[in-house]
Amino acid sequence: MTTRGWPSALDDFARCLAEQETLLVQERYEDIRGFEPPVGLGPLPLELADQARELAGWSEQLTDRVQQALSATGRQMALLRHLGGGATGKRSMYLDQKA
Repeated sequence: MTTRGWPSALDDFARCLAEQETLLVQERYEDIRGFEPPVGLGPLPLELADQARELAGWSEQLTDRVQQALSATGRQMALLRHLGGGATGKRSMYLDQKA
């Protein structure tokens, strides 16, 4: 285990969060990917704890925003189904009787 990889890992995490933020703003939820830290990092050096806390807070905020967006999408889909816009259920049919 080593602590030398932590600065790079935190930089990668910050880049990942910035990309997630952009995708969230663009409503490209299907393109949002999680961050996988490298294995074998070892303990977080104390001098990087504030940066790590800040990034973790940013990550939590993004998670909350994604959950809210998904929840809103679910409500919109339920409303569409209720109003007859869903793929299931009975549909009105109109026939041209003059033909």
